[in-house]
Amino acid sequence: MESSVKHILQRSKSSFALGFLSLDSQQKRALTAIYGFCRVIDDIVDESDEVFRSQQELEDWKLFVSDLLSLEEQADDLRSELIWACKRFPIQSSDLLWLISACESDLYKSQYENMKELLSYCDGVASSVGFMLMSILGVPRVLSQEYVLSTARALQLTNIMRDVSEDLDRGRVYLPKALLQKYALQPLGKEDLHHPNFIPMMDELAAQVDQFYDKSDQEFPIHFVHRLLAAQTMKKTYRYVFQNLRRKKYPTGGDKVGLNCAQKGFVLTQALLKAYL
Repeated sequence: MESSVKHILQRSKSSFALGFLSLDSQQKRALTAIYGFCRVIDDIVDESDEVFRSQQELEDWKLFVSDLLSLEEQADDLRSELIWACKRFPIQSSDLLWLISACESDLYKSQYENMKELLSYCDGVASSVGFMLMSILGVPRVLSQEYVLSTARALQLTNIMRDVSEDLDRGRVYLPKALLQKYALQPLGKEDLHHPNFIPMMDELAAQVDQFYDKSDQEFPIHFVHRLLAAQTMKKTYRYVFQNLRRKKYPTGGDKVGLNCAQKGFVLTQALLKAYL
């Protein structure tokens, strides 16, 4: 794989890399291409101050994805890797387009009215990736749909809870307006992160996130346990982050909440044991 795709992957400190332990070389290559695609689309939205330019770049990617299966190798190595991945595995172009459209909404929508709207956004930016992962892992969509939806929602909501302050700096509030209004925190500002109602509001959201983690456990397609090690490793990692957020009462300053050494060791040990035993 060309160096720029590797660079995209190396830029992130995401512990999702632990899940790579169980994948064969072709699965790793395909997942790296999908991850690189996700990072590029996210950067187009987050790192540009010109909305029109971002929309043009996203439209270019939509056109590429729509014709992807009929294309040959591209000069751009990430696009070449995506072409290879989607021809090697049954990754649906509709899932790639779903992700682009969901990320594009960040260009013109800064808050969601209620939980239903927010979950629709989570499905676009996270469940779409989950279904791509299932295609790479060889797990049928019809047997993994509820597992993917509940897992992706839990993970994305964990990100949202962890990044409240950072998102405010970007002019975005992913916490539902209805929930904030209930706790007299709408409109949410940086000063409200220290309001006495902030922690109870986050506790209510956390209770819903906990239900998604539990539903993910319940919907786990047990017949594909060995194929889903990568997905389960990612989920376990995020669940630790979520639990740490709750325990620390949702800190909004300093370093992001992550895993402590013991938790990292536990996840890594489990991943190694399941991958090689």
